[in-house]
Amino acid sequence: MNVLQEYIIEPIIKNSASAKSIFLTAFLAQKTPEFESLVPDISEPLDIFLHVNREIRKQNRAKMAERGKDTSPQPLWEGHFLRQPKAATLAL
Repeated sequence: MNVLQEYIIEPIIKNSASAKSIFLTAFLAQKTPEFESLVPDISEPLDIFLHVNREIRKQNRAKMAERGKDTSPQPLWEGHFLRQPKAATLAL
């Protein structure tokens, strides 16, 4: 039996701007509910995302830098670190 298969290579959405808009809208709809509690005064998904990406990240980096300054001058462990059982070898 002879079978002919043809593949359609043409994109479903020809306008790449439309495709990007659809992707961005879906992405924001998925991600912004996680951050709504951090910014209760902002309601638009894009504004929530931008605030978190700009301001909250800046605050988090400042906190991490501050906590990194508060370290012990002495090691808090003894001996060598041991390889975990069944761990993959990733570097030599």
